[in-house]
Amino acid sequence: MHFSKIRIVAMNYFELFDIPVSVEVQEGLLQQRYLGLPGTEENRAAYETLADPQKLLAYVLELKGVLRPGEKMQLPHMFMMEMMPLSERLFALEAAPEGEVRKFRQQMERMQARLWAEVQPIGELTPAKLEELKELHFKQKYLLRIMERLSTFASRDQVL
Repeated sequence: MHFSKIRIVAMNYFELFDIPVSVEVQEGLLQQRYLGLPGTEENRAAYETLADPQKLLAYVLELKGVLRPGEKMQLPHMFMMEMMPLSERLFALEAAPEGEVRKFRQQMERMQARLWAEVQPIGELTPAKLEELKELHFKQKYLLRIMERLSTFASRDQVL
C-alpha cells in the first residue's frame, strides 16, 4: 500500500508580503510586494488569495481562528426572509430574457456592496468585528451561489 505525503504549509500570507493583517489590502502595495518575490506557486496562491475580497475575508477569518474550513453557519432570519423573494424570482428568471437576468444580476451586485457597507468601516479586528465579518462571509457566499446560478442561465443561452 502506497501512502502519498500530504504537504501542509503554514505560511502566513500577510507575513510573506510584509503587510498588516486586514480584510482590506491595498492592491498597488500587494502587487508591488508580489512582483518582488520569486514566481513560485505558493507566492501566486498567496497573491490570488489576498487580491480577491472573498478569498481574503475567508483567509483572515481562518487565520484568526474564527472560521474553520468547511464550516457552515445559520444565517439570520431577517436575511433569509429578504432572500426568499429573490430565490423565488431566480427560478422565474430561468426562462426570462437576458435583459431581466441582467437587471437581477445588478440587483445582486448592489446587495453585495450593501453588505460590505454595513460592516464598514472595518477598523480593528476585534472579536466582535470578526464575528460580524464571519456573518458577512456567509451572507456573501449565499449571494455568490445565486450569482453562479445566474451564470448558468447565460451559458445555457449561448448553447441554444
